Amino acid sequence: MPSQTRRRYKPLPFDSIEHANEYLKLSENYPSGLEWVYEDGWRTKGEMCGKWNATGEYYVVRLFGEQYHAHRIVYYLRTGEDPAGKDIIHGDTNKSKDNRKDLMAWEGLRVNKVSNRGALRFRTIKEKKSA
Repeated sequence: MPSQTRRRYKPLPFDSIEHANEYLKLSENYPSGLEWVYEDGWRTKGEMCGKWNATGEYYVVRLFGEQYHAHRIVYYLRTGEDPAGKDIIHGDTNKSKDNRKDLMAWEGLRVNKVSNRGALRFRTIKEKKSA
């Protein structure tokens, strides 16, 4: 039986959307949904921001020595809401394109199963009451 523990997502490293836009911005040109707006020895302005993670499930962005899921940054830039403590769900289950308006934040849910038709099923995670 799968574990019922939730993933703990770290907060994004930005103080504001303006702070985030000093480093990256939303882009319709790339499947990660993000592009760099600054250059250093590793990044070039205008290039796609993010690479597939080791398991090939999500785009990840390396910033300030940490990795962040690209879809969490896209959600933040679209809504202004830091998704810390919430799961970001792809409305159409297509994780290969993160620059979508169908990203949704859910709290207290976990993916229970992806059906053969691609539909997600969710189950609420109930917190244990202390005795």
